[in-house]
Amino acid sequence: MRPDKEIFFKTATVQLLAKIDDMKIQNAEPIKDLIIRIRNAFLDDNVRRSVFGTELANDMSVYATNGFCAAASVLFLNNTDADFELMYIDDMWTYGPHHFLRHKPSGIILDLTFDQFIQDGITAIPYDMGRPIKPTKLSSDMALRFATVVGINMKQNKRYNHAKARTVR
Repeated sequence: MRPDKEIFFKTATVQLLAKIDDMKIQNAEPIKDLIIRIRNAFLDDNVRRSVFGTELANDMSVYATNGFCAAASVLFLNNTDADFELMYIDDMWTYGPHHFLRHKPSGIILDLTFDQFIQDGITAIPYDMGRPIKPTKLSSDMALRFATVVGINMKQNKRYNHAKARTVR
């Protein structure tokens, strides 16, 4: 990653960690650690190839977080006990579709890949267009591949885990 993009990426990660502080979640350190692990994984080309396959991974290599919104959001959702919901902006948005999280008690948005849009000059992500959804088979499968290659144990969170009882091939 170029030095300017690396600084931008690190700044975005710090902003996400600050959002967790704004949510006033008790015992927030494991959540912050999870965010850091997920964000660091975005920088690994082997992770990208494992999650998306070689051909698609090469198409999405412009910026580290491109294409990871569903996999990262579902992985996060299944590895925290905090009260988040998966949100989705459909392809009616010019740059969509897009997955992100909303902290239910505070209403604060946690978008683990927001910086992919800012990097492209899109400063207003229309989170108000988002609607709550459950993980799909595709997003759950991507999250499982992502978790496996990063070494995160995908919890079997019954509220959200569409992929329960499936194995990664």
